[in-house]
Amino acid sequence: MRHLHDGIKRAYLTQLTLIVIEKVLKEVKIDYSDWWEDMCFRGGPLISPKLFEKLMVPRYKRITDLLAKYPKDITVWDCCSSKGRSILIN
Repeated sequence: MRHLHDGIKRAYLTQLTLIVIEKVLKEVKIDYSDWWEDMCFRGGPLISPKLFEKLMVPRYKRITDLLAKYPKDITVWDCCSSKGRSILIN
């Protein structure tokens, strides 16, 4: 039952994020988007690439697809690695 609850919570948070982003983007012209996910630590990712692909990529895709509908110069995603790397998505 816990896994069902976790899946519902993740789906809800993604939907909430999409609603907020779309409301803002309908009213405000943005130059860039910069978003953050605290999923890394100084030694690297906190989850395996397989889990990242399964759990996070589908939700990130929904967010980046929405962001792509609105003009902006740059999209940056920061995963909080101490290696000082962010991913630039254009």
